[in-house]
Amino acid sequence: MKIKRKIYDQIGVHLKEKEITMLIGPRQAGKTTIMKALAMDLEKDGFMYIYLNLDVERDMETVSSQENFLAYLKNQFTDFGYVFIDEFQKKENAGAFLKGLYDMNLPYKFIISGSGSIELKERTHESLAGRKRLFVIYPLSFEEFALYKSDYRYSNLKDLHQFDTVLEEVLIEEYLKYGGYPRVVLSSTNEEKYLQINEIVESFLHKDALSFIKYEKLDDMRNLIKALAVYNANVFSYEKLSQSTRMSSITIKNYIRYLEETHILERVLPFSNNKINEIVKMPVIYFIDIGLLNYCLGNFGIKKNEKDGFIFQNIIWRILKEIHIIEIRHWRTKDHKEIDFIVEKGNDLYAIEVKYSKNLRMNKALYTFAGLYKNVRKIIVCVSTKDVVNDGKNEIELVEFSALTQSIR
Repeated sequence: MKIKRKIYDQIGVHLKEKEITMLIGPRQAGKTTIMKALAMDLEKDGFMYIYLNLDVERDMETVSSQENFLAYLKNQFTDFGYVFIDEFQKKENAGAFLKGLYDMNLPYKFIISGSGSIELKERTHESLAGRKRLFVIYPLSFEEFALYKSDYRYSNLKDLHQFDTVLEEVLIEEYLKYGGYPRVVLSSTNEEKYLQINEIVESFLHKDALSFIKYEKLDDMRNLIKALAVYNANVFSYEKLSQSTRMSSITIKNYIRYLEETHILERVLPFSNNKINEIVKMPVIYFIDIGLLNYCLGNFGIKKNEKDGFIFQNIIWRILKEIHIIEIRHWRTKDHKEIDFIVEKGNDLYAIEVKYSKNLRMNKALYTFAGLYKNVRKIIVCVSTKDVVNDGKNEIELVEFSALTQSIR
């Protein structure tokens, strides 16, 4: 059974548009699988397509020049056709190359993908302005993972939670251990999963990172990623990272920017209107994939560990990222009040605290925040409200994480 990706239908709809369809994201997140599935669906519908992979020397020669490529396309198609090009970041002058073809109004639709997405984006951003749409392919979200693991008996997380809480608990535990890289999910043993995540990390370092840093700096990048993993779901300061890694703050900032652009991790910035007591500079770090995070922490495949609460918070962050037209921030004060997520949607604010434990204690910071800002909905997100023990107050909404998307209206 193949894994169904939520973004697949969105990409399929965009195939009807003239714009170039561009798939970016970390290695082994499923870009090639999606492209090949799209090609097969097009073939079933009677469309012509070609598929090139610039890891293959012959295919790289095919796109060596616009002249060679046009001759090749004319030989392949008698009329309209779809052109898939994988690993397109390896093409020099990628943006100018595609821009020239696009502006010729050729009867071809281009779908390209690339790992090391910072190179692909930077090489195509200005040249293809107004000519492309980016689709970011991440490792599996918990929902994609859970629905696949439940053999698609349920259509969404809410149904899974309603009808099979036992299975849900098992799947949360598995996802907290291994994350959502497709090859890791599809591996059957702990040893195979470890080998897959190790290969993903090493491939990133030796293929993607080497396009950005010198070989002798690889250990610095590796050590920084491990240091950042310790801060996952927590605020960090560049100065403290500099002290612990013996790297300059400027270098750390440049490396973190690269890690963000290649979809290894992201910073969540503070929410503040410059209130006197609010922290305005220190970001919170989140890893795109929990399995990679655990690998960096030395916890990969471990059944339970003290970081599970923070890792569950990472799941909630991924869920929030999939909600459109919102801004995600965090809130901290100098007297140590904190709220995990402040979500802005239009004129509404959502103050969201994440609780993995069943013994729920209300966060006074939610009331403090609501007293400072208007139109605030105070929410505590938990696995299940069934067994939650709370203080009996009703000013705060308790939301099961499976229904969080529906709660941010």
